[in-house]
Amino acid sequence: KIKQIAVIGPSSDDISVQAHTYHGTPSKWITTLDGIQSMALKYNVSVVHTWGASRRNTSDEDFAHALALSDESDIILFVGGLDESFEEEDTDRNTLELPGGQFELIRLIMKLNKPFAILIISGSPISEPFIVSENQAALLWISYFGQSGDAIAEMLFGLTVPSGCLPFTIPIDTSQMLPIDDYSMNKSPGRTYRYLDYNKAPPLFPFGFGLSYSKFAFNSKLIIFPNKINNLDIDITANISIINEGPFRAQFV
Repeated sequence: KIKQIAVIGPSSDDISVQAHTYHGTPSKWITTLDGIQSMALKYNVSVVHTWGASRRNTSDEDFAHALALSDESDIILFVGGLDESFEEEDTDRNTLELPGGQFELIRLIMKLNKPFAILIISGSPISEPFIVSENQAALLWISYFGQSGDAIAEMLFGLTVPSGCLPFTIPIDTSQMLPIDDYSMNKSPGRTYRYLDYNKAPPLFPFGFGLSYSKFAFNSKLIIFPNKINNLDIDITANISIINEGPFRAQFV
C-alpha cells in the first residue's frame, strides 16, 4: 500500500550528525537517507527528499517544497536534531528546544494528518512537549550513530525492533534544571534520575524510558535476594519472568 516516502529534515543527508568530535573516518559514509533509499528499493517504494528546515536559522524558504512532497507521500519522516557545534566542549545551549526552523516545519507537517515519524539525532536532550502532547507522530531518538544509517532504516521498516532506553532525563524545559554553576545533586528539585523529585519537576521523559514495537508482560513477582541489604558491597540478584506477547521478536531492556 505504501508507494512513496518523504524524507524531510536537515539531518537526513548530513554526515556531520553521524560522528562527534572524536572519531575515525570510515571509507564510506551512509546517511539516514541512503539507508532508507536502499531499503525502500527492495520494496519498490519511491523516496523523495528535501532539507526542509535549517538547524542554524528560522528560514522558511524550503517549507513549501517540503510540505508539497509530504502531502503527495504516504509516509513522512522528519530527521533533525543537533550537531557537534551545539554541544561540543566549551559550548552550552540556552534552550532544550529544536534549533532553527525545525519545530515550525514539524508543526506544519503534523497538520497534514498523515503517518508521520520524527527521528531526533543528538547527543543531549531535546524537549518539545507540544510534539509529545499532540501525539501525531512516532518519536525516535538516536545519538550520533557513526558510519552507516542502514541500521536506522532497518528499524524504521520494522526489520529490527527498538530496545534501547534513554541514557538521560529529558526535562520539560530549562526551568526544571539547576544552574550549571551549582553542582549540588540533591538540591531541589534534584539532579539526575537518582535525586530528581518527580513530583516537583516531572520530566517529559524519565531516565531509562524506552518503547518497543512489541508488547511485554510480567509473568511472575519480582524476587530479590537477599531481601535485606546490610552493606553496599554485597551482590544482589533479581529474578522475574517476562513474556513477549507481541508480534515481533524483541528484547526487553
